[in-house]
Amino acid sequence: MKRIVFVVLIALFALPLSAATAQDGGEVPPLTYADVAGQFSALEEEASAASQEVIDLFLAGELDALYARLNEEARAEITLDMIEQAHAFLTAGAPVGERLDGRALMVTRELTITRGIYAWGEIQVTFTVAFDSSGEIAGLDFQPVQPLPDDPAVGIEVPVNFRLPFDGLWFVGWSGPDPLHNYHVIAPPQRHAYDFLIWRDGSTFSGDGKSNEDYYAYGQPVLAPANGTVVRAVDDLPDVKPQVETDAEHPAGNHVVIQVARDVYLFIAHLQPGSLLVAEGDTVVARQEIGRVGNSGNTTEPHIHIHLQNLPDMFAVDEDGAITGFTDAIGLPLAFSDIEVNGNPFARGVPLGGQFVQPRAEAPCCSGF
Repeated sequence: MKRIVFVVLIALFALPLSAATAQDGGEVPPLTYADVAGQFSALEEEASAASQEVIDLFLAGELDALYARLNEEARAEITLDMIEQAHAFLTAGAPVGERLDGRALMVTRELTITRGIYAWGEIQVTFTVAFDSSGEIAGLDFQPVQPLPDDPAVGIEVPVNFRLPFDGLWFVGWSGPDPLHNYHVIAPPQRHAYDFLIWRDGSTFSGDGKSNEDYYAYGQPVLAPANGTVVRAVDDLPDVKPQVETDAEHPAGNHVVIQVARDVYLFIAHLQPGSLLVAEGDTVVARQEIGRVGNSGNTTEPHIHIHLQNLPDMFAVDEDGAITGFTDAIGLPLAFSDIEVNGNPFARGVPLGGQFVQPRAEAPCCSGF
């Protein structure tokens, strides 16, 4: 059946508009979770309630009323007939049961995206709803939850302490062991990946969000999470226009790969062109600035993508250098030391998508290769 969907979220796959020089970041990240907690929680609760209303309309078969709430752009992609077909498919089998889990995937002034997981017979189904700034439905999707294959990295202990790749408070767009919190899990090398953004004043950007410079994360320093040796460094790909362009030819964009232990490679992607301060063969130390946040590669807005894997290369290429798929690399667990998650201190942890994280003040630094 054709998917009823709409939206592209932050990803590790995209490309160029125009080259840019490294520049200082805009406003610095908020200082503490208390600076954002109340506003974010209120918006999240409001979005969750609105999303539940839409799902209730769908499950009750009030499809005309649901369709009337779609905005103009969504109606160009989603027809009433598509919604009717989806409803018939979903209700023909086991009834949809209770809501098991959910989260706000993104909360900004322009777009709010929520996702809920519901029982559905012996499996589960996810509903994703997006709202524009006027409260109209900008996107709608449902998908059966496909079980993940066993994680080949279970039981692997990475002998390195990692700090966060930034200072200040950042929002975790994606991270965790399941698709609800981390869409990366379906790609073997990125199974334990993170995407980090800056969220403040109700959004990840100021202005209209049409320029990379509008985004709070853009131009912020990216710091080495551990000691190591740079084995890959790409710095000459242009940033893409946020929310508009993608690049299938250079998915990671400008990026750095650091070997931090034997068979342990740290990827940091989507950096600003011309901002890299390291080159292949360089030795780096934890907390050293290696570049600036950009919007190069497959990305919908400026952010930091980071993950660990057991090989230096993520993509296989043909004789012309075109990407043909992933290598045999497997993603490795990546936990951060001395952090605060939603204001609570942890000696070591994996913050989940939808949480806020920052380094603990005066925390000791990190080890590596």
